[in-house]
Amino acid sequence: MEFQVLGRLGYRVDADWVRPRGAVRSRLLGVLLARAGQVVSHDTLSGALWPGESTPRTAERTVGRLHLHAHRLRQDLDRPDRLVADRSGYVLQVGADEVDAVRFEGLAGQTLGAAVDDPRRADLARRALDQWPDRWAGLAFPGLDVPLVTDAADRLGQLRLDVMEVLFDAEIRRGRHLDVLADLQRVAGEHPLREPLQACLMRALHQAGRPAEALAVYARTRQHLVDELGLEPSISLRELQGAVLGGRADRSTRPSAPTAPPPPAQLPPTVPLVGRDAALRELDRALLDRAVPLALVTGLPGVGKSALAISWAAQHSEQYADGQLFVDLRSYSPGPERDVEEVLDRFIRALGGSPGALRDLDERAATYRSLLAGRRVVIVLDNARSEDQIRPFLPGQPGCTLLVTSRDQLSGLVARDGASRLDLEPLGSEES
Repeated sequence: MEFQVLGRLGYRVDADWVRPRGAVRSRLLGVLLARAGQVVSHDTLSGALWPGESTPRTAERTVGRLHLHAHRLRQDLDRPDRLVADRSGYVLQVGADEVDAVRFEGLAGQTLGAAVDDPRRADLARRALDQWPDRWAGLAFPGLDVPLVTDAADRLGQLRLDVMEVLFDAEIRRGRHLDVLADLQRVAGEHPLREPLQACLMRALHQAGRPAEALAVYARTRQHLVDELGLEPSISLRELQGAVLGGRADRSTRPSAPTAPPPPAQLPPTVPLVGRDAALRELDRALLDRAVPLALVTGLPGVGKSALAISWAAQHSEQYADGQLFVDLRSYSPGPERDVEEVLDRFIRALGGSPGALRDLDERAATYRSLLAGRRVVIVLDNARSEDQIRPFLPGQPGCTLLVTSRDQLSGLVARDGASRLDLEPLGSEES
């Protein structure tokens, strides 16, 4: 089965695409695909399908309507267990290659991680953009005005612009500026504040022997930046203007992306576990056989939560060939706890990305999810205190596993995000 959210919304079981009819069916499918592989609560789904209608008095009736629409959607899918219900909500189970957005994010991650002199760079970018019906136009989750969905759509749209910039830059570098000039003019015109696009357009025009037009692009870009943001163009764009004015050959380059690092292997050394075979089996059930590979190990200080989580991740490292990420968040230590943005930066670097230009927590979390897309990675967050501390690390798509330890119950992670919780008890005298 295949699902589509880029440019169009729909699914197909055999040869023919099915487009959902009506706003309610479209919103239901869109929200479930935006959170594919994760439990979406009844409240979240009801709020998306019937915004402003659900009240405590009507909640039972609203959930009944939700069940009816979910049942109808399930009948259209290839097998009943695609759409699974539990006590708190629904989860749509999909494979990593069954959703066009997941394929796009995986290819985009490869594109953005390629070195600037990698001859495959342009081809990787094209393969990523070909996941869209139109490389240059169209939106993700079109027509859905639901906050959860529009957030995902915005992230995918920004990622597509990043890939477009790589494609244009790569083709200009190998002398194919005329091949991309028309598309570049179109895209740059739609995004006048995006300096990398304007720089590509200036370089292409300059190499085509049209310096006056290149300088006109600079003038327009500067005017937009000053009028709308109160900013002057960047140093690199001003240097490019100088090169055009001086009639010099285009020597502007982007900093080379680092060579792809080896898969991260950040787990601390394991210690022998005694009497925890049942707990390890429980984690197997929670993480290996569920649509939502998210588990929370809770218990008293010193009961062995960290040792259990690290041992489980180490024992299954072969299943996570793309790496193991680990951090002690230090939420219960005397000193300051780890800053979430700093940890995300560290993980992004470990996955081959560069966090230097990222401005806030949302951008860091989106980049982290993009780098995880299409990979199999296990992430261990040790000593977490709150749900808000954990949610930025949730993978966006199937394939990765998140394992958390905490002294607190973190019920919101179970109810809202579908986590499995293992309450670790002290060992008895015989077990220890």
